[in-house]
Amino acid sequence: PVTMATQPAADYPFYIVDAFTKRLRRGNSAAVVLLTPEPLLSDSDMQSVAAEFNLSETAFVFLASGSAAPDRPVPLRWFTPECEVALCGHATLAAATAVHLHLRASGRDCDRLEFDTMSGLLPVTRDAATGQWSLDFPLGTVEPIAMGDRDASAALLESALGDELGVNSVLSLAHSPDRQKLLIELKPEARDQFLRLRPDTAAMVAAAPTGQRIRGVIVTVSGEGFRERDGYDSGEFDFLSRYFAPWVGIPEDPVTGAAHTVLAAYWRAKLGGRDEMLAKQCSRRGGVLRLRVDAGRGRVALTGHSVMSAHGRVAI
Repeated sequence: PVTMATQPAADYPFYIVDAFTKRLRRGNSAAVVLLTPEPLLSDSDMQSVAAEFNLSETAFVFLASGSAAPDRPVPLRWFTPECEVALCGHATLAAATAVHLHLRASGRDCDRLEFDTMSGLLPVTRDAATGQWSLDFPLGTVEPIAMGDRDASAALLESALGDELGVNSVLSLAHSPDRQKLLIELKPEARDQFLRLRPDTAAMVAAAPTGQRIRGVIVTVSGEGFRERDGYDSGEFDFLSRYFAPWVGIPEDPVTGAAHTVLAAYWRAKLGGRDEMLAKQCSRRGGVLRLRVDAGRGRVALTGHSVMSAHGRVAI
């Protein structure tokens, strides 16, 4: 006979949203759990749920019960399957989409939210005409690294380039101390190898085992002349990227908003102060972001589409 396990204390609505894409099974998927009314969940509870979903991030949104639409900042936290993170773009886009859909199902409308997070207040707005969300994020900082600097970043560089590329393919290096990311720009002629890149993620972690200075590696290349092969979101991209974060349990992230806060600062300088850019992240799923830098405020708007792929209830 089958015996029933202990009944859960509660269950809550969840949504799975594909972010920075117009199409299902593209972009980056995030689970969003709507905690209404706000429960007293432990960090270990949220970490366990994130591990169960096993997506690159799970967002937990603490909505007040019964409000027509949030009129104050909404607490938001993000967890990978292994740990909590301080900033996540695609799961913020997913969270805004989930709240919008959840309220719309009961006849309420919500096209603007402000999330209260570990990285401060993050306003998000929806364009009703296009359905796109814009995320107002802090702009990342970028510090150049001398090519001859044989520190821990150099050892990490060799493992990140894998078998496809060598150091001669590298145009420049930079580090983002606030985002803890190493940025590697490749020469334009290495773009085909960039698209096939398969880093040795175990060697990456071994090269920077603490993960304190670097917790993610961005590989980027100019997008000049690159167009989507299937015509989706066609247009010439200013730059392309890929992102690897084995330190937080993500060998390759499909589309990464937080990495684009660094890329926006880096490529703005490279492109002569250009404030608006079109970016493509070239993972297997792929995703597209429009960026608008406000250097005076130290902010960047990340704009993209989203699609709900599933919803239901999760026991906690």
